[in-house]
Amino acid sequence: MCVPRTPVPSGESRDQRFHGAFTAGRVLDDPRLARDAADWPLTRWAEGTEPAEAGWGKGAAGLLPASAEILTTVGEPDRLAGDRPRNLVDRATRLPDQGPVDLSVRHGSGGVVPSLIAAARLLDDTTLLARAHTYQERVLEIARTGGFFTGAPGRTSLLGYLLGWAGIGDSDVLLHMSAANGPFPIPVALHG
Repeated sequence: MCVPRTPVPSGESRDQRFHGAFTAGRVLDDPRLARDAADWPLTRWAEGTEPAEAGWGKGAAGLLPASAEILTTVGEPDRLAGDRPRNLVDRATRLPDQGPVDLSVRHGSGGVVPSLIAAARLLDDTTLLARAHTYQERVLEIARTGGFFTGAPGRTSLLGYLLGWAGIGDSDVLLHMSAANGPFPIPVALHG
């Protein structure tokens, strides 16, 4: 089994395929699959195809922990050095100057916080934890003054995990648990 080398459209399907190949390689203990997938984030950066979106679903907040997980697993976390990871963090934590702000896990701040926490854990980088706390404080300021929504503009009462209050609450719990410096879970979707 190998990572297909045929051209595929850029975007979510391509990203999912490479991260899926990496996960299969890790689970099946096939270092070749994991190794082949390790070039994926670096190729995205070299091509200038970093996501414009901030969120976890298909944005910078998703690419950050996926890249950290892949490169750490194959023993090459040093390939995350330089401006690229910081650019992803900056892109993921970009917020509007005024509200409303999306609080959801999939598209908004609720996914950025656990992504920063997962990357901090994988890379042993406490500055990412500090960034998560600072980011969440700014999100709360914007939500208090300019309003908020959950997943889609105008929606404020969704209850589910990816687009609703379950995920938003979980992200807040993870942030508080990360401050205690003890062991805490990261949702499997963010760190497998």
